[in-house]
Amino acid sequence: NDEILLIGNQESDRLIIIVEDHGVGIPLDIRSKLFDVKSKTSRADTGGESGTGFGLPIVKVYVERLGGKINVHSVTADEAKTTGTKFIIEFPKVSK
Repeated sequence: NDEILLIGNQESDRLIIIVEDHGVGIPLDIRSKLFDVKSKTSRADTGGESGTGFGLPIVKVYVERLGGKINVHSVTADEAKTTGTKFIIEFPKVSK
């Protein structure tokens, strides 16, 4: 019964897409390696599912090929009372 927020915002020079949840957060030691294909970042999730660790590095490659950038902000229960993760993707606005 949780939700994932998708937020889009168009500014004069860029398009911003935010994907946000209020889950358990990503630990700091994993957070710093999320976009590195050579680092093991996969872990059992809250539902017991597992991943390969390849998804976010692939997303980063495509975002950067389109001239954008991706960042992550995450908070775990060790860091604060309110937890969750927010991915912020920015693309430059293209003129026609």
